[in-house]
Amino acid sequence: ESKYAPYINYLKNQPDGRIPSEWSVVGKKLMRKILHQDRYVGLPPFNALYRFEEKWMKECNGEDTPLARSAFFQFTARDEDNLMVPFFDMHNHSNDPKKLNAIPAKPKKKGK
Repeated sequence: ESKYAPYINYLKNQPDGRIPSEWSVVGKKLMRKILHQDRYVGLPPFNALYRFEEKWMKECNGEDTPLARSAFFQFTARDEDNLMVPFFDMHNHSNDPKKLNAIPAKPKKKGK
């Protein structure tokens, strides 16, 4: 078994709908109303609710399957510039130095 298995299993068991771009059409409309977004008026980011459709489906010509959606939204929730950091998960952990299980450091340049 891979040393990454516990984290992969954790990711596979995360519920859907944790970030707004994953929400239903009705949920997205409500969010736009709350943010007073009408075209490019209101609080940014303006196109964040449609990143799956715009980035994955159109730009990457990706498939629309439950696995593709799950992977995209897991990545989106955990993406930090040039890294796939469990940033989202770090916030679910204690900041007590005795219990800290993540190093909140970022490299100065991309890896190979």
